Amino acid sequence: MSHHTQDLAVRLQGDVEGSLFWDLVRNAIKEPSKEEIDCHAPKPILLPTGEISVPWKWQPTIVDVQLLRIGQVVIAAVPGEFSTMAGRRLRNAIKETLVENGMSGDTKVTISGLANTYSDYIVTYEEYQVQRYEGASTIYGPHTLQAYIHKFRELAKKIALGTSQGEEVGEAPVTTNYTGFLPDSRTDTGNKYGKVIVQPDPKYRRGATVEAVFACGNPRGSASQMRGQSYMYVEMKMEDGVYKQVFSDADWSTKFEWKRKEISLLGSYGEATLSWNVPLNVGLGTYRLKHYGYYKNIRGKLTSYEQETEEFEIVLENYRRS
Repeated sequence: MSHHTQDLAVRLQGDVEGSLFWDLVRNAIKEPSKEEIDCHAPKPILLPTGEISVPWKWQPTIVDVQLLRIGQVVIAAVPGEFSTMAGRRLRNAIKETLVENGMSGDTKVTISGLANTYSDYIVTYEEYQVQRYEGASTIYGPHTLQAYIHKFRELAKKIALGTSQGEEVGEAPVTTNYTGFLPDSRTDTGNKYGKVIVQPDPKYRRGATVEAVFACGNPRGSASQMRGQSYMYVEMKMEDGVYKQVFSDADWSTKFEWKRKEISLLGSYGEATLSWNVPLNVGLGTYRLKHYGYYKNIRGKLTSYEQETEEFEIVLENYRRS
């Protein structure tokens, strides 16, 4: 690589001048305030995300930090990517605080990144001034690391003294009011929703795939209502006859697949295939699949439903689907 190319690469990666073109694009969206510019200097601001709140906040004002202790090991759960030196300074500050407050000098401190949420990069003050990739991607300004060190020192002191207590700071998640570019889902029409159209076989062996088909409302129409929940569960029958959820659609062994089967001027009708690839180490016994969902009527009202399949058994014999 020539010296000219090297100089060009360094100049582009450490740019603190910005671009007239991108400044015009940015200003058409939101021109940063003087306070914002001064706060982030010497970074040229591409977008003033901290000052935009339409249709929701573009950048969180609260992020989660967490400190855990397992014996002599203390884990700092950080919501971002620390540079090597930033991580070293944070780790040293935590250990120093722990030892100052009575913990052993043999205490080990480790950092677990990208925990709880994501707040981009965190670099040292000196690295921020250079504005290479990581420094330019530190979205809370040049003193971000010091803010984290301050908060983690507080947590470390509480852990060392045995007065650790979680702090809850309320902030509505942005996903409670989101805007999308996809058109709204159609009205659900057709068979009674939740009805089991295809029941599973009576018996399966480990390694086989259990399948059932349900009449199912369009899952996209109820995305907000189902957030944090599951459309399907695998339930096992306990000795007392009560069913316990053992797998959900978040597990690798399960699959929830919705397909539109019919469409008309009034709306559309869809079906969902719930499948479970029975793990080789799953317990023998009686199971069933359960489906939760919503359907939307012609007025746009969402109605919830739930339904389960007939029971089936996981057995040792080499049963196959017919």
